[in-house]
Order: sequence, then C-alpha cells, then structure tokens
Amino acid sequence: MSFLGRQWIIRNAQNATIASACKGRFLLSFSITTIPERDPSSSITPPVDCPSSEMVSYLTNSCGLSTEVVTVICKKLGSRGRAHNARKVIDFLRESGFTDTHIRKAISRNPYVLVAKLEKTVMPKVRAFLDWGLSGADIGRIVAARSGIFHINFERKVAPVVDKLRDLVPQDERAVKSIKRFFLGSFLGPGLEKRIAINLATLRSHGVHERSLSVIVERWPELLGLNPSAFKKMAKKAYELWPNHRSIMFAHALYAVCSMSEPVWDAKLKMLKEFGWTEEDILTAFQKTPLFLTISASNLKRKLEFFVEELSYKSLEIAAVPLLLTFSLEKRVIPRLAVIKLLDSKEIFRRKKSFHTILHMKDEEFHKEFVLKHKDECPDVLKVYGNSINSTLLPRGCYGHREVLLELQQQAKWDPSPT
Repeated sequence: MSFLGRQWIIRNAQNATIASACKGRFLLSFSITTIPERDPSSSITPPVDCPSSEMVSYLTNSCGLSTEVVTVICKKLGSRGRAHNARKVIDFLRESGFTDTHIRKAISRNPYVLVAKLEKTVMPKVRAFLDWGLSGADIGRIVAARSGIFHINFERKVAPVVDKLRDLVPQDERAVKSIKRFFLGSFLGPGLEKRIAINLATLRSHGVHERSLSVIVERWPELLGLNPSAFKKMAKKAYELWPNHRSIMFAHALYAVCSMSEPVWDAKLKMLKEFGWTEEDILTAFQKTPLFLTISASNLKRKLEFFVEELSYKSLEIAAVPLLLTFSLEKRVIPRLAVIKLLDSKEIFRRKKSFHTILHMKDEEFHKEFVLKHKDECPDVLKVYGNSINSTLLPRGCYGHREVLLELQQQAKWDPSPT
C-alpha cells in the first residue's frame, strides 16, 4: 500500500474514534440533563404520573374507595385523571340509576371510564340501553361487570346484536331480560355479531325449532356468543343426547352441555355411577330433566345423600324423578320436610300425597294447604316454616329448619310415601 493510502486510513480511524467519543459524551450529557437521577428520599414525582390531590380526595370521599384502590386508579390515569371530569361522569351515572357499588366496581376494573368524554362516550351508550328498556340498575350491573363496554362502538358492535336478540324474542319484557343476560354473560370481543350469526346458523342447519331458539335467546343468550368452533362441538353432543331437536326441551339440553367442560361433565357422571346409576339411568334422567346436571358435583352429591339418608329414597327412585335434585335443600326441601314431619308426628292429618309430589307444589299452594290450614291445631307449624323462601308471609324471628330437624331426628326413619 502507498504512503498516502496508509495516511488516509490512519486519519479516518482517528476521526471515527473522536466521533465515537463525542457521541458517547453527547449521549451521556443528554441523559443527565433530561432524566436526572432522583434522590430516593425525595417525595417529588414526575408530573406525568402525579394525579391531582383533588382527584385522590374525590375518589376516596365520594366513592368510598380505599386508599390502596385509589392509588392504583390514579397511577393508571396519571395526569389525565381530573376530578372535574370524574365528578361529571359519576354524577351522571348516579342520576341514571347506578348504585355506588356499581360505580366502584366499574372504575376499579376500568379506571379509564373516569376520563371518558361524558357527552360523546358515556351519555349516548347509557341512553341507548335505557331506550332498549333496561333500567338504570340493569345498566349499572352490566357496566360493573363489563366496564369496557363504554369503549365499544355501539352503532357497529352493540346495536346489531340487540336487533338480533329482539328479532328472536320480540316481546318487550322478555327481550329486555335477554339483552341484560347477554351483556352480563357474553365475551364482548371482536366478531361478536358474526359469532352469533354462525351459531344460529349451526342450530338451524340441524332443524332446531324457532321456538327453541327463542328459549335459548331468552334464558341463555350468552350461548350464542361462544366461539363457533367450540359451540359446534357442544351442539353436536346435545344432538346426540337429545335427538328431538324440534322439542323446546332441546334448549335445556344444549345449555346443560354448554355450561360445563368435558372433565366436569365426566366427573358428575362418575359420581352418579357411584350411587348405582347406570349410563342408561343417567341418559333417561337427563332426557327428563336436563338441567339437573348443571348442579355442581358437590351439591349434587349432597342432595343425593340427603334424599337417601334423610328421606329413605332409593338412589334409582331419584333417577326416575331427577327434578327432585333441582330443588334447593335450604329453601324448599328442608322447610317442607320439617312441616310434614311435624304434622305427621302430631297425627293431625292423613297425608295422601308422596313427598316428591309435595315438593312439586308451588309455594303458595303448599303454604295454604299445609301451613295456614293447620296453624290453629298446630301453632308450631308457623315457626317451622317461618324461614322458608316465602317467609315474608309469616312472622319473622322464627328458629331455623335444621334445629327443627334435629328435634325430629329422634323419630324413626320417615317414609316419603303417603301413609
């Protein structure tokens, strides 16, 4: 290499070294002047993360939020958190019928509600729900559970869904219940309207009757918002268990299948088999009362044990009348059992109905025939039944059913059939 060539390389290397050093000094100087190292003992925070003290005070005093929750909310909002806007939003929600509990849940889950534009974002959406027939309390429950709904485009995402629900359930009162249940239980992510259309098409392609679709939309509309692929598999299982797709009860079968995962389903079947049920018994029971399988496995076991041990039912007798398992022990079975045991022990009347027939009676009918009718002969019957689900009709302060049952347990095993 020539002398001039070597000199050119040396000069370029020197220039690169100098440039690199200068660049390093420039970056170091820049970092020092723009992001100064903080003294850990200092209480000063960068303005961008510092909410106004007025905002902190307002959320703590007006909304009843704890200091810890307010701290988290304000940290997320940063300098955008302004008490003036938050007050306007919360005042409007309260005026619309939201309870403080609804508001606390909503802003705890999604603090950005507090910085939303009231006239442009919050008002139109609350008023849309009001126009659809929902009450302020209904909307409050929805927003508390799905606070991100204020950030969804209503015209493109929500209104078309409501229209589909109303098409299938045209009656106003039933449509309102459907809308409320849908938005409380559904995933409101992308493609919501498309998911509903695909799932409805899946059901219709298998000949599901429009009346069954109406039952699904009215009682379990959240099923239509499920992932179409998963929904198709669950619908196929429901078809196999309930071949009569045109029956209204198919809606019950579909909900039962969709309400649990396959491992949970299998665990319930295993538990029933431990009580002596065969697969045929389970299928027969399911086709009579599909919803009995929606009860949790622990609760199902507890009820089976109660009917077998306390009421001397045989396990397969329960399989023949699975509706028994859908009744609440605390609100229906135990109160009625206590009344019947008491009246039997006093030999006040000769019972002509089996206990499972008595359990099927409406509350008002049972109250009239077995409580009011015998209250003069047996005043204790009011105390025994006093804590039942319809105890608003009776004096308060009565002792509980479990105490009554303990008093009666000294007697022989009770026969649930008529004497």
